[in-house]
Amino acid sequence: MTIKSGIIAGIFALLLAFLAKIPIYPPENLALSFNIFAIDNLEYFFWGYLINGNIAYTAVGGSISEVIISACVWLMIFYIGLSSIFASTSKAKINNSIKLFQINILLLSIILLVFGIIIFFILLENFALFLYVIGFGYYFVIMILILNVAALKILKQD
Repeated sequence: MTIKSGIIAGIFALLLAFLAKIPIYPPENLALSFNIFAIDNLEYFFWGYLINGNIAYTAVGGSISEVIISACVWLMIFYIGLSSIFASTSKAKINNSIKLFQINILLLSIILLVFGIIIFFILLENFALFLYVIGFGYYFVIMILILNVAALKILKQD
């Protein structure tokens, strides 16, 4: 049995891992941005960050600690995307799929906690910026978590 919520969660996670924006209506420059949070002219994504919306950077050229941390966070979201799709196929063993979804839920909780703490400290200065700081990427991670929990519940019912 194919689990649709797991496949959708995997596709969303892979979008977060690789894309910055999806154009919705180009003549009006309307796009859906997958940033996790934004401060001033910086938009932070899982793969790096954008300055002023057009200059992209990754942490590969930074210090070794910055490279390791950013690579681990990117690998976590990439792993979540792949494992959600693989665990949702009809050929996957149910016990293995349950374990993969449990690992995904744990990793998503860690990601939400880490970025939630970062956003909390950003908002300490001015809580009125709440809607401007948190990006759609953070909400997509919450949605991926909900979809993985739903897929786990579907598997446990069988």
